[in-house]
Amino acid sequence: MSIDPANVAKLRERFEEKKFTYEGVEAWSARDQQGLLGYAKWKDFTFAIERAVESCRQTNRDPERHFLAINGKIELSEERVFMGAHKNLEGTKSWRPTPSRPRRLGLN
Repeated sequence: MSIDPANVAKLRERFEEKKFTYEGVEAWSARDQQGLLGYAKWKDFTFAIERAVESCRQTNRDPERHFLAINGKIELSEERVFMGAHKNLEGTKSWRPTPSRPRRLGLN
């Protein structure tokens, strides 16, 4: 199976459009990523997230440096900077790549 570079570039562009920042750290909403990664059902995607969290644990990486549970809809500024979360959408998660130092949003 070969990978079409044009499709990879298009998917990367769509991921970049959904990116936001929190204190200088790049982050993505799992709800946004769900569709980009081809998951029709949130339940199926949460299972994939849990598998990824477990993979972090099994490889001695701290999942809290990569994944953060947010039980609410995130609010972003026009510049796509994290402004907070509204607690009206249960089960939303957000993750981010490993920052230079670990940070937690502290929202549950």
